[in-house]
Amino acid sequence: MLKGAPMYPPFPSGSEMISIGMGCFWCSESLFWKTKGIVSTHVGYQQGTTKNPTYREVCSGKTNHNEGTSFSIASVDPANGCTFPGSSLR
Repeated sequence: MLKGAPMYPPFPSGSEMISIGMGCFWCSESLFWKTKGIVSTHVGYQQGTTKNPTYREVCSGKTNHNEGTSFSIASVDPANGCTFPGSSLR
């Protein structure tokens, strides 16, 4: 709870949840901790074929998972806040 925001919904009205795969989620998550407009960040394994894989299983390359970061973006003024391509927050 680094940002003092909830890790699980409900998030503020008008916010959106976006998930991205950027490799090591510990590194990619920290890129968004201080980004204006980000409400909450979450990391985990995305896609894949193994239910609830362990770190070791994912590292083996046999589960088809990728490490991903999800974050909730507040509905903010695009001139002063954070927007992403493809987001309806413009």
